Formats: sequence, C-alpha cells, structure tokens
Amino acid sequence: MQTSHPIDSLPLKAITAEEQPRLGLGIALMLVCVGFFAAMSATVKFLAADYSTWQIVLFRNMVPLPVIFLIVVSMGGLAALRTRQPGKHLLRNGMSLVSHLLLFHGLGFLALADASAIQFMSPLMVTALSALILKEKVGPRRWFAVFAGFCVVVLMVAPSGNVQWASLMVLASTVLYGLMVITTRVLSRTDSASVIFFYLSFIGTLASAVAMPFVWVTPPLEDLGLLFLVGVFGGLAQFTLVSAVRLVAPSILAPFEYTLIIWAVGFDVVLWHVNPAAATLIGATIIAMAGLYIAQRESQFATRLWAAMCARF
Repeated sequence: MQTSHPIDSLPLKAITAEEQPRLGLGIALMLVCVGFFAAMSATVKFLAADYSTWQIVLFRNMVPLPVIFLIVVSMGGLAALRTRQPGKHLLRNGMSLVSHLLLFHGLGFLALADASAIQFMSPLMVTALSALILKEKVGPRRWFAVFAGFCVVVLMVAPSGNVQWASLMVLASTVLYGLMVITTRVLSRTDSASVIFFYLSFIGTLASAVAMPFVWVTPPLEDLGLLFLVGVFGGLAQFTLVSAVRLVAPSILAPFEYTLIIWAVGFDVVLWHVNPAAATLIGATIIAMAGLYIAQRESQFATRLWAAMCARF
C-alpha cells in the first residue's frame, strides 16, 4: 500500500506498558488509514480517463504540503527541515514519484481489487530487498514465502500467458515502493518521519509542476473537487498512519494493511458494479498469508498482539 502507504518506512519499536491501553485506538486508526488510501485510489480511478497522471500526482502532493510544512516548522522552526542526506531524499522521492505515476496510470485500467492484490506483494518485496541490499538475515522459510507470493503475482499479471500491461505497471510500482522503503529505513536513522514526509510532498510537487505546461487540462468545478480529494485522502492517510504508530508498534499494525482488499472490493461493487474475480480473491489470500507469515517470523506480531490484548482485557 502506498500512502502512500508505508508502515514499513517507520522505525520499529517494542510494545511498552503505556501502549497496551491504546492498542484498540491504534488499530482503529490504522484501519481508517487503509480506508483513506483506498478512497484515494478510487478517486484516482475516476479521474484517470480524463486527466494526465502527472496532473493527478500534482494534486496528490500539493494539497497536503502546507499542512505538513506547518507541522514540521512547529516542531523546531525552519531548522527542522535540515537534512544530512539530501541525495537520499532525492533518490527516495524520485522512486516515489515514478511509483505513483505507474500506480495511478494502472488504476485507470484495473479493478481496485486486482490492483490491491498485486500491491500485497509490497511486504514480501521489502523482505527480499532488505536481504539483498541491507544484508538483513532472511531464512529459507521466509524466502519460500516471498517466492510463493511472487509466483501468485506472476499468474495474476499474466493469466493464460498474456501479460496485462496495466497489472505490470502496478507490479513495477510495487517494486519501486519496496526500494523506497529500503531508502527510508536509511533516512530514518537521521531524519524524523515528518521531515521525510515533507520532502516527499515537496519534491513530488515540484517535479510534477514542471510537467503542467505540457499536460494541464483545466478541470470543471466538480473534477477540481475530486482532484483536491486525492490530496486530502492521501494527506489523511499519512496523518492517521503517523497517529497510529505513535500509539502502537508499527510491526503490530503492518498486517492490518491487508484489509485494503475489503475496501477495494467494496468500492468496485458499489461504484463500478464489478464483482471480484475468484482468482483475485484466492491470489490476494495466498499473498496475504505469505506476508502474515513473514511478519510473524520477523517481528512475532501475532504473539505480541495477543499478549497486548490479554494485558488489556
């Protein structure tokens, strides 16, 4: 999920006694975060046929930028915007920009449930890239889970041997997102999450604004409202994500990203009267199971969640 949805981009922390009473609220905020991301994706799908992806990405980054700027400055003035790793910010946000362009374009041609199922590959991709780039230890069982998830995605991208280019674009977006998460893990050693989010929106706004003379289409008032909603939903997804991880450890919250398929199926049925294909639901289930297995192996999230719930109730 790209909020863009990155629970993996935030540093892990252990559950504390203070977190246990706030467990329910943190999980609720995470579920709302996923809902905002799904709403953003649905709005993008509405707009994709009539507007350039660059224009949609502009509003996605530009609308929440003033709020993020005020939050960062309120935490330490303009000095709070300083970073020791400007090059890595450019790299990360360049990958984020291309990832959004690919995702938003692909959404115009896919059911939300199909796109969401492919995006479930994200945690598996992060696991693989962490081993290959950051040299983190990944055991054979987790590698098998990554391989199994990848095989399912290949079947979803290329059913009957024919590659669906829109699905391939969403898959490429997911790969770039995984690389972005790895870069974020490096950035988080020196920069706060709010600073990382600020540069994400700032650089994304500047880069997409450069393309406007070539792709801009003046929208009617109704469509202008939808374009602003893309930014509002994206900004709210970021806000609820940050609020959730302030209450509960990110490793506990990450598996709740898989509720995205529920939102996606709901939007498909209600807005486009499209029922999900059985293959999509089966594939999403297999990939989610692989991701949950990896989450359990890496962070013992199920064990820790159960312990926290027992301590609360």
